[in-house]
Amino acid sequence: MAKVMMECPACHATVEAGGRFCPRCRSFLANVSLGRSASPARRLAATIVDWGIVIAAGEVTVGNVQVPSMVAGGAAFVLLAYLAWWLLLLSDGASPGKRLFKLRVIDDTGHPASFFTMMIREWFAKVLSAAILGFGFVWALFDDNHQAWHDKILGTYVIETDPVEIQPVRRTGTSPMPPAATTVGGVRRI
Repeated sequence: MAKVMMECPACHATVEAGGRFCPRCRSFLANVSLGRSASPARRLAATIVDWGIVIAAGEVTVGNVQVPSMVAGGAAFVLLAYLAWWLLLLSDGASPGKRLFKLRVIDDTGHPASFFTMMIREWFAKVLSAAILGFGFVWALFDDNHQAWHDKILGTYVIETDPVEIQPVRRTGTSPMPPAATTVGGVRRI
């Protein structure tokens, strides 16, 4: 059976039709203006920020850290303000760490993940990713779309939203597609 191929709108590489991201430039194929697949390193950095602030403020307010009550009260305020901001950002498919590192969670159609999807993703599905020695998070390193288990469960993708200059593929000859292929509506059939 012949594979159906298409051209990446961002870098003009030939990619298999039906994929979510271009393997060459990591652009979201359905709408390249949205961004590209987020690198696992940026995802990890965003997660560290998200949980680092909560853990630090929680330790000061209810933990064993000996601080004056005024400092503990200030930390409690910071924790509550942070959680309120975090909840607000969820409706845009982000979290404070993701916003800082210019990441966004989208669904299959490219729309920001809904508030409900983000709540389930952040509070329940990530627990499943962490349950077996964190293997669900490590999975993103080997997945073609960089999806961790919690992304696969909810059909979400994490993208980088900052603009990046993508170099187009250089082709020899005048035709962007090899002559042995038939192209119909931007889809190439081999």
